[in-house]
Amino acid sequence: MSAYAYALYGLLLCASGNINTGYQLGKLAEELQEKFDAQDIKSKVSFLFNNMIRHWRKPAIATLEPFLQGIQTGIEVGDLEYACFHAKYYCTYLFLVGEALPTVEAKSSKQIEMIAHFKQDFQLNYARIWYQLNLNLQGQATERLLLIGKSFDESKMLTMWQAANNATSLSFALSRQINSLLLLSRLSPGCSLW
Repeated sequence: MSAYAYALYGLLLCASGNINTGYQLGKLAEELQEKFDAQDIKSKVSFLFNNMIRHWRKPAIATLEPFLQGIQTGIEVGDLEYACFHAKYYCTYLFLVGEALPTVEAKSSKQIEMIAHFKQDFQLNYARIWYQLNLNLQGQATERLLLIGKSFDESKMLTMWQAANNATSLSFALSRQINSLLLLSRLSPGCSLW
């Protein structure tokens, strides 16, 4: 478990501005996990390092392959929660690093199916939001400025999350809606947000 603790501490250091030491602790966490062959925490340590630490020093695209490896490792050891966290962020990073939208759609679709199969609703909803944003940007939604389509329906989910006081999911969905508005206003001639 010390490898996991080092990764958590590395995350805290990076977030507080001590990036070099935090990054070194993240790398140490991965090395300790490998040295002691701690398979039960491999997916967790990998997730913390690749999603929370690596981007402070390396390009985000460098996380894609480790995310795929984290999915496989999580499934192999039965850590389905973290396998699905890897999958969710794989979908997110594909979009953010500028992969072609049809490529993001195809690769994300496979991950969303896997997350749904393992019934990890938290990760599934977030992956579906990114997926719907992608579809909207490709013109595959009736209402391009709303996150409503074959993957996600904000009119249902936002109401449900409001009733449950789920501020985290609400803020995530609304921030993706803002992304959609900003991106589509730039893509649509004559469209203005102000």
